[in-house]
Amino acid sequence: MSQKFYFSYARTGLDLILNEEKLSSDDEFLLPNFICDTIPDYLLKKNVKIIFYNINSNLRIDWDDLNNKININSKFLLIVNYFGFPLDLFRAVDFSKKKNLILIEDSTHGHFGSVNNKEIGTFGDYGITSPRKHLPLKFGGILFSNNKTIKNPYNTIFYENKLIDKLNYLFSTKFLSQKLLIKKYFNFNNSHHFDESIKDSCLDKFSFDKIQNINWSVIKNYKVQNYKFWELFCKKNNLQKVITMNTKQLNPWAYPVLLNNQEEVNYWMNWGRSKKVIIFCWPRIHQLVDKTSDAFELSKKMICFSTYTRL
Repeated sequence: MSQKFYFSYARTGLDLILNEEKLSSDDEFLLPNFICDTIPDYLLKKNVKIIFYNINSNLRIDWDDLNNKININSKFLLIVNYFGFPLDLFRAVDFSKKKNLILIEDSTHGHFGSVNNKEIGTFGDYGITSPRKHLPLKFGGILFSNNKTIKNPYNTIFYENKLIDKLNYLFSTKFLSQKLLIKKYFNFNNSHHFDESIKDSCLDKFSFDKIQNINWSVIKNYKVQNYKFWELFCKKNNLQKVITMNTKQLNPWAYPVLLNNQEEVNYWMNWGRSKKVIIFCWPRIHQLVDKTSDAFELSKKMICFSTYTRL
């Protein structure tokens, strides 16, 4: 049974891992190049030496490239279960054991999803998830650890939800369609970026209670049904699917499709706003990622139909 630690943000779990594993200045952290820039920025802030490995256009690891990046300084391998799908999980487990790497699962897209009746995020040495990506919460990250000695130094450090955050949770939960209608006519700035002022902290009681008391099986079933709706919708509209794995036991965050150009991206983003459904682009690629890589091209041409909503 994995240990479980609750934080305001999942990235704090990475800090615990780095401290526990006593990272040296020579140690290298293998990171997929197709990942939101908040993770590499956070690691760079901690003076971690990042080595990006390639992700192919089907969201699979380029194993030849990864193998070529391994050297005597390689210590950590982080994989992403993209959109809640453990595409390379079992191969990564075997690979990390053979190469003597510490495996970290980034399962922030797929909280409470499981495979073979085991929760994703718990297969590696460590795993992080973000239940707040599936609930309208400001805070909510979890670290799973199969290291029984790990300790939490943030027990007394908390953010507190403000009244506006609590009201937003209630309004979003009960009146999401109305909220999307408001956003349709008012141009809110929803851009997110790495904020160095964010402190590592434990999870507040309001968010913890919501995460603990919600029926995750109901949420998962609802999101699977929405995923299947978008799968059929995209097939009818000749939109290229990216993931071929089925949704059995999983909690999909979104249905991604690959478009041909920026004009198509703009069309579907505007279409989503007009229909009051959530469509978004992911990820915001880090500036250090090779501009000729598949990951960079994917980031410009992929859109995601959120499983929060459907027509």
